[in-house]
Amino acid sequence: MDLWRKNFQDSEEFIRFYFERKYSDENSLVYEENGKALSALLMLPYPMTWSGTLLTTSYISGACTLQEARNHGLMSMLLQEAFLEMHKRN
Repeated sequence: MDLWRKNFQDSEEFIRFYFERKYSDENSLVYEENGKALSALLMLPYPMTWSGTLLTTSYISGACTLQEARNHGLMSMLLQEAFLEMHKRN
């Protein structure tokens, strides 16, 4: 939540809602150094219909990196990992 607060200007009410209703550990990827979250994203499940078939997919949400950790490839690494994980989940 601290990483979210530092990167987005959302109200505390929205942040509480998001982390109580949308967030889950199994759908989150976080890059940490020395116990500090530097970059993170969520892969939120999203049911979608295509050609009459219901597909289970995900979309990326809350992708962010601390200002001082940017331009080091952390988000690129997390996105690659997310796409691999989503592929494994079909």
